[in-house]
Amino acid sequence: MVLLTKFKSKGNIELLSHKRVALLASRHAPEMIFPVALNLAQALAQLSISIAGGWQSPLEKACLKIFEKSTHTSILYYSATDISYRRPDSFMMQMEQEKRLLFLCTEDAPKRAGTRDVDKRDQLMAGQVGLFLFLFIAANGRLERHFDSLLKNGRTPLVLDIPQNRPYLKSGGIAVNEDSIRELLQVV
Repeated sequence: MVLLTKFKSKGNIELLSHKRVALLASRHAPEMIFPVALNLAQALAQLSISIAGGWQSPLEKACLKIFEKSTHTSILYYSATDISYRRPDSFMMQMEQEKRLLFLCTEDAPKRAGTRDVDKRDQLMAGQVGLFLFLFIAANGRLERHFDSLLKNGRTPLVLDIPQNRPYLKSGGIAVNEDSIRELLQVV
């Protein structure tokens, strides 16, 4: 994975100096895992950390709503499109005023994103975020490739401890749940 260093940002750039955790979930995450994943998001929302993501899948969006309401977490919003065109909603505008939000994109991000642009966004995130937490990984999908790339590069991803994620726990991911997340983030 090539790490990108040139990027555009809008918001509080100091958030990149906080502990950063990327939160990722396949867009095909089954609804039956939402309660467990959202309980984990609630636990994360109690920590003073920056949560990163592309915030595209339904599960990621549901978690984002929890983080928007938290007074502890900050949001790193990695976009595959040029952030100049992004129109934040009212929660995002409030978070920006509170200096708890940072939008980021690659230097050459387009107005409309394609697959390569999403890959470049992921490369930018991988270069700036220390920990990756996978809530759900669909087999043979983009997140599975991302997970494998992290392992190949000597990084150990965190994986929500649910039966659907067992293959990724067996291949090197660290199991995490709402009870273990605080301790794991202090150690890692």
